[in-house]
Amino acid sequence: MKNNFISVTKKEYLPLKWNVLALLFVLFSPIYTFSQRPGYSTFYVSEKGNLPIGFASAHLDYLLNKKSNYELVGGLQFIGAATGVRGGYFAFGYRMEGLTSTDKKLNFGSSISFLAGGGGVAPDKDGWMIQGSVFAQTKIAQSINFRAGINYTHVSGDMIRGFSPTIGVYSDFKLNKDTIKSDSELKWTAVYPEIGFGLSNKLKLIFIGTSASWQFKKIAGDISIHALANFYGGYMQALLNTGYNFGNNRLKFIPSVITGVAGGGGTTIGGGAIFGVQSYLGFQGNSTSVGLKYQYVKSISTSFYYQGLFFLVGKSINNSSKFSLNWYSVLKAYSGSNGFGNLGIRIVALKNKRFNLMGSSYWAFTNNKGAYAEGLFETTYKPFERLPLYTLISIGAGAGAGINGKKESVITGLGFGIDSPWINLPISIELQAWKGGNVPLISSSILYKPTFKKRTQKLQI
Repeated sequence: MKNNFISVTKKEYLPLKWNVLALLFVLFSPIYTFSQRPGYSTFYVSEKGNLPIGFASAHLDYLLNKKSNYELVGGLQFIGAATGVRGGYFAFGYRMEGLTSTDKKLNFGSSISFLAGGGGVAPDKDGWMIQGSVFAQTKIAQSINFRAGINYTHVSGDMIRGFSPTIGVYSDFKLNKDTIKSDSELKWTAVYPEIGFGLSNKLKLIFIGTSASWQFKKIAGDISIHALANFYGGYMQALLNTGYNFGNNRLKFIPSVITGVAGGGGTTIGGGAIFGVQSYLGFQGNSTSVGLKYQYVKSISTSFYYQGLFFLVGKSINNSSKFSLNWYSVLKAYSGSNGFGNLGIRIVALKNKRFNLMGSSYWAFTNNKGAYAEGLFETTYKPFERLPLYTLISIGAGAGAGINGKKESVITGLGFGIDSPWINLPISIELQAWKGGNVPLISSSILYKPTFKKRTQKLQI
């Protein structure tokens, strides 16, 4: 049978490698917000001399200002290629959006985004992307809004750009103790790290990833992100599963349908859209959830497929859960003649006065490194409580755009940071030395550390 992974030589190398931690924010950020807007939107971008690239887009927004006649939000955005021939093109960045009064049935708005990313052998050059849209939004059911408008996208290199229609469905709901107890409200139920073992023809696959499960009455499913850990470290997928819970709130049996986007690592996956089926069996306790799921997933446009078993152990979301979210925006620059800039985010998993444990993702956007990305575990330790100094340790993987191209490469970093002494200027500056792979030796970073009030957080997926 035909192998769905192409051989990789210097001439054929597909410059996209994604690490297992990339985009953890898409899964974990929604869990700890009070006011949320889950949904999906799509748009496409023309490419000179090739098929248009159709993208699926996810947003995580925060309320910046609200008046009687308008609302201003800003936050994070993730996109992945779904149609065309650029499967494996992913990008991450930041966005801002204005919307007229949300109390009316018909509203109008506009948005602007700056993203970094690439892949799928696309002519993305530096890797930056600017996207903007104007749209109309109407409420079609309780807490559910439909959006349609015009989108414009421009990617570095001038080969990928143009106008297109955009549509989306968004749901407004509040996450609090009352909705968690209620079976009639859409709610998040658990978060998990995952490990999976699969087969694609005769090729054995090992997946590492994370997921967040949700439920609305008896309709249930999860959102998950996986990356391959044993084959070039390049393949990545983002999946949405929707099914029916034949069990109860404790013991769950959920057959579901899978839709998503995927690519990278030399997979012949066409435009990136995938579909499949999943069967989940799990137990949800007061604090811990465990589960087992079987997946069969196939590319819509090529012969690529896999089937596998995934094991999950994670944290239950219930009325005693703590709803807090800390994430930092990061600009990181590698120094030297082969240096380049990265746009990044850190999600804080554990935090106290002196110690932080974080999952981080970085995406190149300068110096023709558009397909390079990193995913890291990072820890900081503040030895002196009254001094604004801390140490920083990073470990993970980074590859793409010709960097660490033949295999997944572990990179490690050691450095220090200085916090701003002014409360109203929540920034930090860091300096690190790196080892492993062929990344540049020294990097410097500037971080913005916002503090969000619990009731101003909003989610769009």
